[in-house]
Amino acid sequence: MTCPECGKEMESGRLYANGSLFWSPAPDKVFLRPDRKSVSLRVCADAPAACICKDCRKIILEY
Repeated sequence: MTCPECGKEMESGRLYANGSLFWSPAPDKVFLRPDRKSVSLRVCADAPAACICKDCRKIILEY
């Protein structure tokens, strides 16, 4: 997916919650702790598929 803000390619991943909300590139993984590739969003939610643009700090997801 292309970022609607800057036009760069976004990274695919998922949103996971463990008290905070994290985006991770690891697909279909039980997510217990953030790693170096994760982005903390500090909100609770399920684990929907989501694309992230780390340059623009945008996340796009469908629910």
